[in-house]
Amino acid sequence: MSEDHENDVAYWRNKAEETERELEDFRESSQMLEKELENSLEQSDKTIKELRLKNNALLLENDTLKDKYDDLQRATEAHISELEEETEQWHKREEDYVKCIRELEQKNDDLERSQRALFTSLAEFETKLNNALERNVFLESELDEKESLKAMVQRLKDEARDLKQEIHVRNKPEPEKNRIVDSNKIEGSDPPPSPGHMPPLKSLSNGMAPPSRISAMNIVGDLLRRVGLERLLCARCDRIKCTCSTPILSAFQ
Repeated sequence: MSEDHENDVAYWRNKAEETERELEDFRESSQMLEKELENSLEQSDKTIKELRLKNNALLLENDTLKDKYDDLQRATEAHISELEEETEQWHKREEDYVKCIRELEQKNDDLERSQRALFTSLAEFETKLNNALERNVFLESELDEKESLKAMVQRLKDEARDLKQEIHVRNKPEPEKNRIVDSNKIEGSDPPPSPGHMPPLKSLSNGMAPPSRISAMNIVGDLLRRVGLERLLCARCDRIKCTCSTPILSAFQ
């Protein structure tokens, strides 16, 4: 019995020692764990404080961003409203521009028609102008011809005046002493020409043959009729120097 009792005491003593060692180990581990937990708690507190500070900063930044977003949204809505108004105005302007373009196209068509009509009128005017210029040249040539005819008529008037003077001199009665001539000389001479058959002046004949002289007289008569000087022509044979029985003085009176 005593041995069993000693064995039990030894067993429980060993058991108590093991329990004390385990308790001591538990205490040490508990202290270490407590220190670690305290350190971790302190670190967590620091982290929490930092996170709270960051959270507060983020909340402030979020509020600021919300305010900015609200301001930006209001500005964007106002800008969108302005853009919509400008878009409506541009649509109205575009419609006005389309109307103006149509009106300008219509006016352009009218101007093109007017231009074509103007070109046609201009071509007609150029044709009329060319015709007028040709007529002017023709009239100038006729005027030059008329001036030359006037000069010729003046020359013919001068020659007619000289011819009148010559006829007047020849028709004067000669003195009695000049009429006493030799009878043989009178019989051998040609009879004097009649007043209506006076020989032509040298300025009119210029040594031409009788047919050429008659043709020239006819041309001069036509020219005198064209300039309205028919009174210088012979009333009987219609020539400026005729060979009819009409006295030559009547042709120039």
